[in-house]
Amino acid sequence: MNARRSYVCVTITLTQNTITRLLDAINAALGAGVECPGAAREVLLQSTGGNTSSVFVGDSNVSATNGYELPAGASSAPGVPRIYRSSESNGVPVGNLYVFSAGVSQKLNVEVIQM
Repeated sequence: MNARRSYVCVTITLTQNTITRLLDAINAALGAGVECPGAAREVLLQSTGGNTSSVFVGDSNVSATNGYELPAGASSAPGVPRIYRSSESNGVPVGNLYVFSAGVSQKLNVEVIQM
Protein backbone atom coordinates (compact mmCIF):
# COMPACT_ATOMS: atom_id res chain seq x y z
CA MET A 1 0.00 0.00 0.00
CA ASN A 2 1.32 3.43 -0.93
CA ALA A 3 1.67 6.20 1.66
CA ARG A 4 -0.37 9.23 0.64
CA ARG A 5 1.33 12.55 1.28
CA SER A 6 -0.56 15.63 2.52
CA TYR A 7 2.19 17.88 1.12
CA VAL A 8 4.31 17.22 -1.96
CA CYS A 9 7.13 19.30 -3.42
CA VAL A 10 9.04 17.88 -6.41
CA THR A 11 10.77 18.95 -9.59
CA ILE A 12 9.75 17.01 -12.68
CA THR A 13 11.57 16.83 -16.00
CA LEU A 14 9.40 16.87 -19.11
CA THR A 15 9.99 14.80 -22.21
CA GLN A 16 10.18 16.97 -25.34
CA ASN A 17 6.92 17.25 -27.34
CA THR A 18 5.09 14.83 -25.04
CA ILE A 19 1.81 15.52 -23.24
CA THR A 20 2.30 14.34 -19.67
CA ARG A 21 -0.36 13.80 -17.01
CA LEU A 22 0.82 15.87 -14.06
CA LEU A 23 -0.23 13.34 -11.40
CA ASP A 24 1.70 10.54 -13.12
CA ALA A 25 4.83 12.69 -13.35
CA ILE A 26 4.59 13.68 -9.67
CA ASN A 27 4.14 10.07 -8.55
CA ALA A 28 7.07 8.95 -10.71
CA ALA A 29 9.26 11.63 -9.11
CA LEU A 30 8.17 10.58 -5.60
CA GLY A 31 9.16 6.97 -6.23
CA ALA A 32 7.72 3.66 -5.11
CA GLY A 33 5.56 3.51 -2.01
CA VAL A 34 4.51 7.19 -2.00
CA GLU A 35 1.77 8.93 -3.92
CA CYS A 36 0.34 12.40 -4.40
CA PRO A 37 -3.37 12.96 -3.72
CA GLY A 38 -5.60 13.21 -6.81
CA ALA A 39 -7.33 16.32 -5.47
CA ALA A 40 -5.67 19.18 -3.63
CA ARG A 41 -6.38 22.40 -1.81
CA GLU A 42 -3.62 24.14 -3.76
CA VAL A 43 -1.27 23.33 -6.65
CA LEU A 44 1.66 25.57 -7.55
CA LEU A 45 3.50 25.11 -10.87
CA GLN A 46 6.67 27.01 -11.76
CA SER A 47 9.25 26.72 -14.54
CA THR A 48 12.75 26.37 -13.14
CA GLY A 49 15.56 28.79 -13.82
CA GLY A 50 17.56 27.67 -16.83
CA ASN A 51 14.63 26.38 -18.88
CA THR A 52 14.96 27.40 -22.51
CA SER A 53 11.31 26.84 -23.53
CA SER A 54 7.93 27.56 -22.03
CA VAL A 55 5.90 24.87 -20.30
CA PHE A 56 2.16 24.73 -21.01
CA VAL A 57 -0.55 23.51 -18.62
CA GLY A 58 -4.02 22.36 -19.63
CA ASP A 59 -6.20 19.36 -20.30
CA SER A 60 -5.25 16.26 -22.28
CA ASN A 61 -5.13 18.39 -25.46
CA VAL A 62 -2.48 20.80 -24.15
CA SER A 63 0.11 21.97 -26.68
CA ALA A 64 2.37 24.93 -27.44
CA THR A 65 -0.72 26.72 -28.81
CA ASN A 66 -3.36 25.40 -26.38
CA GLY A 67 -2.86 25.86 -22.65
CA TYR A 68 -1.70 28.23 -19.95
CA GLU A 69 1.89 29.28 -20.64
CA LEU A 70 4.54 29.18 -17.94
CA PRO A 71 7.38 31.15 -19.56
CA ALA A 72 10.95 29.92 -19.25
CA GLY A 73 12.73 31.33 -16.19
CA ALA A 74 15.83 33.47 -16.38
CA SER A 75 19.18 31.69 -16.29
CA SER A 76 19.22 31.54 -12.49
CA ALA A 77 15.70 32.58 -11.45
CA PRO A 78 12.52 30.52 -11.75
CA GLY A 79 9.59 31.77 -13.80
CA VAL A 80 6.38 33.27 -12.45
CA PRO A 81 4.28 30.54 -10.78
CA ARG A 82 0.77 29.45 -11.70
CA ILE A 83 -1.33 28.68 -8.62
CA TYR A 84 -4.55 26.67 -8.67
CA ARG A 85 -6.69 26.98 -5.51
CA SER A 86 -9.78 24.99 -4.64
CA SER A 87 -13.14 26.22 -3.47
CA GLU A 88 -14.28 25.02 -0.07
CA SER A 89 -16.25 22.14 -1.58
CA ASN A 90 -14.16 21.14 -4.62
CA GLY A 91 -10.49 20.27 -4.78
CA VAL A 92 -8.08 21.07 -7.59
CA PRO A 93 -8.21 17.92 -9.78
CA VAL A 94 -4.48 17.18 -10.04
CA GLY A 95 -5.26 14.09 -12.13
CA ASN A 96 -6.94 16.25 -14.79
CA LEU A 97 -3.96 18.56 -15.35
CA TYR A 98 -1.49 17.88 -18.14
CA VAL A 99 1.80 19.57 -19.05
CA PHE A 100 3.71 19.98 -22.31
CA SER A 101 6.91 21.58 -23.58
CA ALA A 102 8.54 21.65 -27.00
CA GLY A 103 11.92 22.10 -25.31
CA VAL A 104 14.34 19.35 -24.34
CA SER A 105 14.31 18.30 -20.65
CA GLN A 106 12.45 21.33 -19.36
CA LYS A 107 11.91 21.26 -15.58
CA LEU A 108 8.84 22.16 -13.58
CA ASN A 109 8.64 22.79 -9.84
CA VAL A 110 5.43 21.33 -8.42
CA GLU A 111 3.95 21.90 -4.97
CA VAL A 112 0.72 20.17 -3.90
CA ILE A 113 -1.15 20.74 -0.64
CA GLN A 114 -3.84 18.16 0.10
CA MET A 115 -7.42 19.10 1.03
